[in-house]
Amino acid sequence: MQERTMYEGADIYDIENSGNRDDIDFFVKCSQKYKGPILELACGTGILTLPIAKEGIAIDGLDLSSAMLRRAKIKAKGYKNVHFYRKNMMKFNLNKKYRMIFIGFNSIFHLKSPKEISAMLDSVKAHLEPGGVFIVDCFIPDSKYLIRDTNKKYPVHNKDGLTIVERNEYDTVSQVNHIEWFYSYKNEEWIEKFDLRMYYPQEFQTIIEMHGFTIHKAYGDHDFSALESGSRFQIYECKIKM
Repeated sequence: MQERTMYEGADIYDIENSGNRDDIDFFVKCSQKYKGPILELACGTGILTLPIAKEGIAIDGLDLSSAMLRRAKIKAKGYKNVHFYRKNMMKFNLNKKYRMIFIGFNSIFHLKSPKEISAMLDSVKAHLEPGGVFIVDCFIPDSKYLIRDTNKKYPVHNKDGLTIVERNEYDTVSQVNHIEWFYSYKNEEWIEKFDLRMYYPQEFQTIIEMHGFTIHKAYGDHDFSALESGSRFQIYECKIKM
């Protein structure tokens, strides 16, 4: 089976992430509260970026994938308040400050170690306006999806003619989930392999606070409910310690 690089197919990415998403409404409401300018890290094809731009708020998107950014720019045609940059979120310099910076849709898991998160936080701090907010949104790792039969494939997506099943192997020492996604779409089949580093709430909160941020608010879902035992998500509004 042909192997493709993750995020190579920006059009497929949009199909697999289409539909109703509570995180879009969440970040639109945050942007209305904090206003612009706003920066999204790991913006992909602009799934979160563009709804904010539609509100008339100035927003920039940053991503490392050229394919994703090309599609984002096509989708953003006609918008004068949105710009995209090809940069590594672990080290970037845009020579401007933002009222709000955020990273959504579990993208933080692409950073494989606390050291990589620290590098990203350094860049965030350098780009935040005084009193600005940094928001992180990701799921809380669940062992029932991590520790399972490595020989079996499990359903991920089956909609609009696109089928995705996955196989994974979780390393309990490194906390890295090694994932294989098997795609089927329009008589084509291929595989994508990628790794995600799992961060649990206590560890993540410690990393953030040790790096000069205070957690202003912690949510357990995109309805702004409080983070608590049983929450599916960990969403943090962070500000630089004064």
